[in-house]
Amino acid sequence: MDGFADSSQHLLAELERIDLLIQDQVAQVRRLQTADEQFRGLYISEQELDALLKQPIGRPHWFQVHHENGDDLKDAHHLLKDQLAQRKQAARESGIELRLETLQRLFSVE
Repeated sequence: MDGFADSSQHLLAELERIDLLIQDQVAQVRRLQTADEQFRGLYISEQELDALLKQPIGRPHWFQVHHENGDDLKDAHHLLKDQLAQRKQAARESGIELRLETLQRLFSVE
């Protein structure tokens, strides 16, 4: 697996991972929220939310997996997390500085 060519690629890949986490949380809330149906979508309609989640912000064009349930999202997240770790290692070995990792080290964020 190829490493990141630069910090921008790494940042976009991490944003993709965050997108998957958000989708997983939204799916979980939808599964659990059966009561108070009258308040569902009070501020943002379900259709608007779905459209927002489908936008490719932070998601590279090559990632086109469609998820039907939360388990698929969790599997996709774990797969993506593993791929990110491999790509980060390959970038480090190539001498490429990943600025997000530098920030994490500076601020001791794990």
